[in-house]
Amino acid sequence: DARSAPMIISVMCGDTATRIGAAPGSGLYLMSLEQADWIAVAETLSNEEIHHLIRFFTVAEMALPGWDAGAKSPVIGLVKTLKKRGVAPSKEFVYWIKSHTNNRFLPHGPL
Repeated sequence: DARSAPMIISVMCGDTATRIGAAPGSGLYLMSLEQADWIAVAETLSNEEIHHLIRFFTVAEMALPGWDAGAKSPVIGLVKTLKKRGVAPSKEFVYWIKSHTNNRFLPHGPL
């Protein structure tokens, strides 16, 4: 049954595509993963791919019904991974995130 098959989400930015697997009901599933899960996924990605995913999830949370995640947003784990790598998001990128969301926890999580 096609509804129960895993799907791949492709996030395009310029010539780069980042693909991640998603289970059926992807919005609720993806947005409910634990931060540790997102950090584990992010460890396999380049910094550029992580930036693409941060942009995707920031916009998706605002635009797609059922994709709101609050303090469980994937953006938080993805940003933590960049910080751990010593490439914390620039002030401009943080401003972009904040200007494209109403999630008060982005990009750094609950303080």
